[in-house]
Amino acid sequence: MPVKPRLHIFEKHSYLWAFEADLTNYKKAIDTLSKYKNVEVIQKGLWSSDSLLVFYNVGETDSTFIQVNSTTEGFTLVSPKVKKTIVPVTSLDEFFHRTNSALPTYIKMDIEGSEENALLGSKNIIKKAKPKLAIAVDHKPEDIYKLTNILHSMRNDYYFTLRQYDHGFTETVLYGV
Repeated sequence: MPVKPRLHIFEKHSYLWAFEADLTNYKKAIDTLSKYKNVEVIQKGLWSSDSLLVFYNVGETDSTFIQVNSTTEGFTLVSPKVKKTIVPVTSLDEFFHRTNSALPTYIKMDIEGSEENALLGSKNIIKKAKPKLAIAVDHKPEDIYKLTNILHSMRNDYYFTLRQYDHGFTETVLYGV
């Protein structure tokens, strides 16, 4: 009996969107994913609304958005590689409303502490489509319960489970189905 070839994850779905605010990682994503015609990489971060935010760009996985108020310049960063830039952000609700695309059936977020704001900006999608969710909850100690409560307030029919992918607190993912 012939063996059926395994499809790559990108070939299993009709269309995938990836959002990347970090310029270095955006370029890597374009290089890696350009061979897939059904993948689009958007050079924006995810947030609760369309805006411009201060972004501390490390060029690695730990780049982050920092909300800086008018009386302070944020905090001191120890890495000499960090570059402070202003980047555009969008919400998934705004993005899918503008593009008039089918709503996503799966949302994965590991966005270095911006998950709460990004989930708030996905409220309409979550209410209408109930996509499957994989949300990192290891960036802030309160995220394990806070993000679960936010999602439960949007839809009370999600079933949640946690998965730990590392020996420490990092790489903890909240799944919602």
